[in-house]
Amino acid sequence: MKPYIILLSLVCMSCASVKKEPLPNTEVWIAKFNERTLEVTDVQQITQHAGYDNQPCFSNDSKYLLYASDQDGSGSPDVMRYDLASGTTTRVTATTASEFSPTPTSNGRFTAIHVGKPSAEGNAYTESQQIWEYDSTGKGLGPIIPATRIGYHTWLDANHVAVFVVGSEDGKNPHKLAVYNTVNGTSIDIASNVGRCMKRAPNGMLTYVDKSDSTAYRIIITAGDSASTDTIVTLPKGTEDFCWMYEGTIFTFANGTLYGCATYNKPRTWKPYISPYVNGGVSRLVMSPDSRCFAWVVKKSSE
Repeated sequence: MKPYIILLSLVCMSCASVKKEPLPNTEVWIAKFNERTLEVTDVQQITQHAGYDNQPCFSNDSKYLLYASDQDGSGSPDVMRYDLASGTTTRVTATTASEFSPTPTSNGRFTAIHVGKPSAEGNAYTESQQIWEYDSTGKGLGPIIPATRIGYHTWLDANHVAVFVVGSEDGKNPHKLAVYNTVNGTSIDIASNVGRCMKRAPNGMLTYVDKSDSTAYRIIITAGDSASTDTIVTLPKGTEDFCWMYEGTIFTFANGTLYGCATYNKPRTWKPYISPYVNGGVSRLVMSPDSRCFAWVVKKSSE
């Protein structure tokens, strides 16, 4: 698959698990990023309730943030929208299903991992996980591909989506990464032993985390098939999430510190940056398309 011009914003977050796990107690934070000074400032916690707030994703125009939130503690998250200019939050969906990993697309629409049986357990829960499309009002328009057991997804262009397919509970069928063509329904298997984080690189290619070596997770890049993979860099210990800046720098949080790796330099090394205050474990790091804001998730330290 050739690199494609990006039409959709990306996200790498969802609820991949055969055995249903309780939702963690998490909060969403944002901060401004100065590309010139490389400083992180104006740190804010934008969610303020006990329970689950997770999987943030910026809109294509960098004006708002979607995230999944269990507002009523039912264990079935809905989609929330945070406006960066006004600081206001709006509830987008209110369904009997669960929505994870909301990802803005075009014309005010978005996709999300739709769990049709949120109260089910094990395989019944996992088999109901699909990628759905929603309109600007939050109305579900149905699945974009027939595949089930989808844990995470990342758009590569308007017609190709990378998906994390949840394996079997007995481990005989491991988790895998595949790329689906939403027009003709075909798919290409890319790799197994992969992490939850998948991102479209600035050059249009797919990047993901290879976890085959438990002591050294690697960020891999591919043009869209299993035969054309290459290692970009090994992640610092203590993290499996990363995000791209448009000019080719990768960022990650590890042990409370923000690190950056300029992929256009050799050798590729991680540089610590001025880190925002965090109180708890950090995950799900994303950057706005204009590279002016970060968002991340903090698991409360009391958990």
